[in-house]
Amino acid sequence: AMGDNASGQLGDGLLATNAPNYGTNYPEQILASNVVSVAGGQNFSVLVQSNNSLWGMGDNADAELGNESFGFTNQPVFITNHVSAVAAGAFHTLFIDDNGGLWGMGRNGYGQLGDGSTNTHQTIEEIIPTNVIQIAAGGYFSLFLKNNGNLWGMGDNFSGQLGNNLFSQTNRPVFITNNVRAFAAGGCHSILLRNDVSLWAACYDNKGQLGDGSYGVAPDYSVKHLEKIVASNVTAVAAGAYFTLFLKSDGSLWGMGDNS
Repeated sequence: AMGDNASGQLGDGLLATNAPNYGTNYPEQILASNVVSVAGGQNFSVLVQSNNSLWGMGDNADAELGNESFGFTNQPVFITNHVSAVAAGAFHTLFIDDNGGLWGMGRNGYGQLGDGSTNTHQTIEEIIPTNVIQIAAGGYFSLFLKNNGNLWGMGDNFSGQLGNNLFSQTNRPVFITNNVRAFAAGGCHSILLRNDVSLWAACYDNKGQLGDGSYGVAPDYSVKHLEKIVASNVTAVAAGAYFTLFLKSDGSLWGMGDNS
């Protein structure tokens, strides 16, 4: 890991009081082996080990580590077992268990945990019992894919990031579209890859992150419906806060959005 460490999110055991650097500008080994996946949120990090245990470190003021505490930690702490995938939003965490169940914890002010409330959860909570195969956590919203190819979302939708033709938040999962094979969640935008390898996007477009040749419509710069961006040959997608990347079948990498 490398970068900012003011909340202990690198998990290297150093304290946030190591001013003025608060981090490292070179890769630093945190764990020596057995890590199979990682995700980084706003000042916190989570990882899955080969025994399917979930661990976290960093900021925990909104209980994004789900360990019944609101205190930060600068070393990895155990969260739970039986985890197959994890995603980190701004202040919330999602994970899939080995039965395809969707779980979440942390800040829930926009309903991004999809449990029907807007209450912060300091322990892990089951959202969907089965059939979830992929997840993504945006700034204040969440996306998940079921094994039938249906994409669902919940949480902040004031910029249309759920792509369901609405600008209203939801604290329950809502159906977005079908025939999806991969997707990503940015700060306030969603990007998805359909089974026909076409690329689609929705939501906030103030930096051109949707890649449709415009910057949305002022004053909110939002696109509340799914919009086709590239017709074919897309194989993978990723989203940052205000930018988007995608890979094509010829191995070429493409991007759009904030480049400051």
